[in-house]
Amino acid sequence: MRNKRYGSRVCIGLLGAAWGTAFLAPPAQAAEPPRADVLDEIIVTAQKREERLQDVPVSISVISGESVERLGFRNILDMAIHVPSLHFRTDHSQRAFISFRGIGGVGGSGPGVSIFVDGVSQPTAVFFSAPLLDVERIEFLKGPQGTLYGRNTLSGAINVISRAPGNELTGSVEATAGNADTYGMRASLNAPLVDDRLFLRLAAAHEETDGFIENLLTRHSAAFRDVSTARASLRYLPSDALRLDFSGYYSEQRNAGNPYSIVPVDAIDAVPRTVTLNPQSVTDFYIFGGSLRAAWELAPDRRIVSISSYDRQLTNAATFDVDYTPAPVFRFDPLPFSRTVAQELRYEAPLGSSGQWMLGAYYTKVHSDSRQELLLNNTFLAQKSVNPTELENRAAFANVSFRPTPKLEVSAGARYDSTERTSTTIRLDLPPSATNPLVVPGKESLWQPKVSASYFFTPDVMAYATVARGYRLGGFNGALAPPALRSYDPETTWNYELGAKTMLADGRLSLNVAAFLIENADTQVNDIITGTTGAPTNVIRNGGEVRARGFELELAARPIPALQLNAAASLNDVVVQANPDPTLVGTRQALVDRWHFSLAGQYEWALGAQSALFIAGDYAGFGPTGFGANVRQEYKSLVGAQVGMRWGAFGAEVYGKNLLDEDYVHIYSQVALLVPNSALSFAGDARSYGLRLRYDF
Repeated sequence: MRNKRYGSRVCIGLLGAAWGTAFLAPPAQAAEPPRADVLDEIIVTAQKREERLQDVPVSISVISGESVERLGFRNILDMAIHVPSLHFRTDHSQRAFISFRGIGGVGGSGPGVSIFVDGVSQPTAVFFSAPLLDVERIEFLKGPQGTLYGRNTLSGAINVISRAPGNELTGSVEATAGNADTYGMRASLNAPLVDDRLFLRLAAAHEETDGFIENLLTRHSAAFRDVSTARASLRYLPSDALRLDFSGYYSEQRNAGNPYSIVPVDAIDAVPRTVTLNPQSVTDFYIFGGSLRAAWELAPDRRIVSISSYDRQLTNAATFDVDYTPAPVFRFDPLPFSRTVAQELRYEAPLGSSGQWMLGAYYTKVHSDSRQELLLNNTFLAQKSVNPTELENRAAFANVSFRPTPKLEVSAGARYDSTERTSTTIRLDLPPSATNPLVVPGKESLWQPKVSASYFFTPDVMAYATVARGYRLGGFNGALAPPALRSYDPETTWNYELGAKTMLADGRLSLNVAAFLIENADTQVNDIITGTTGAPTNVIRNGGEVRARGFELELAARPIPALQLNAAASLNDVVVQANPDPTLVGTRQALVDRWHFSLAGQYEWALGAQSALFIAGDYAGFGPTGFGANVRQEYKSLVGAQVGMRWGAFGAEVYGKNLLDEDYVHIYSQVALLVPNSALSFAGDARSYGLRLRYDF
């Protein structure tokens, strides 16, 4: 607990320092404003180099840091309903069901989508629920991204780019208060230490909420969150050709978990906001790490990039009621730990006068350890085990793009991954034997190719076609699994995509569309079986096949300088072709919204030289959503709004989410182990509202 107390002091100290500096520092000078009558040009690094969004042959959604702040997005989950084809659900902060286009979000010990922060792969699912802190933009890359981003980007990748340290003294402080006892505070500070050479950026946040679900047994919240996080970045320019970026982060979380209610089977429209958990499910953990990025410019468009990283996760406590009844029948206490080191090295250079090529290598080593206890009636120890695993991954990748004609660009790339992994299970409640400890090795290697062609009818109108292979790592099941099911194999996809990107009306309108077909083989699926103790347990096995097809559309418009409009839509037709459970064959994939629509608009009135009033609204619709054989939730709609004012460096706004108080199910499971003819239901958030105050300097 000492580390948690220390982490809280770090966050509070940074928040206080930024607050104090805000009133001591002079106001920042306003930068030259961009043209107000056209859409802002969006630069992305989806292909590990800076390019215009409209030039990249990948379906990408981008949310700016300004939108993250204005709409009050706390984490990736908050913005999922605004991103076409993104399906994200979680029942506790150490597990995520996330997919693009309906692929990779149900089974598997690792998600089918990986998140990267400033080029560094975040190794565990906890980073999906970690607070977004001081971001420049977030890029949502759809379709397999393994050629450049590696394993576990089966259906896409999320690229988070933090605000970089700069040469001016700037910062901000923000405070939030809302219903459900929601409170938060954020602060950032940018300080030049040596002009034009050395810059420091600090950011910190604390947020807490009770959520909208009550545990009737404890009379306390069953959906609470308490999170503190801090990040420091240091940029050093020893010469005009060399740039060094150091960054470190720390985050501690104590959150409720698994707030499932027992409901009658097939009662998908029942959305209870009470549970009976004994004990209350909770996760209490902290993560920290750091990275060093070095970029050496050898010549124009020719450079060497090195990224070294270290990440650590430690768990203070994790307790789960896995029978969901008032009686203390099954209690599962896993304590996950992990340590990850990684190194990426790549060389980039021009190819003739109209092309570019890249060659790189990647290495990572992961040690994880799960200490598990299964208790019956809160007293009898049914199983106690330690389950260390080791993973070592080596990869080499290459990518080349060139223009055989001024209007045609062709890109091709490939990555070769080789992975060795070992799982050891030690039953502490049993004497040593030939199978205790039980060591299960695994080894796999796989190619991930990608080919694309883009045709530029004009500089602002482009069409493309892409074929790519995706890959998700195999893995191991827990100590409760029978020996024959201790491991499972990799999962692969082939993705075929056609798309177009356009900028119209003299830069006032953009329209991007993509259509796709995905064939998913060796699908990793969840299954509930009888474990080694005789109690039910969850395992992952291969044997599924899924076919996905659909389209995505995104539109942005600025009809007049003060008005910004955005709209998006996606169709995901994802059908199970094969599954160990024959009742699922021919049904739609679980946890996938078939249709997804979103609308957003913002209008700003200038009230004077340094003040303005703005109003913003957003709509998100999703569904029908499948939750198993013949069980689906119909289409649901969520409406939000923000009204605010800025005067000088100060700002204030009132916000609301799910203003119509739509009842909807976040996760639904047809399996309630101990109650016949029952299912489990986890309700989505009810109406929320609050006030945000901000000061920028």
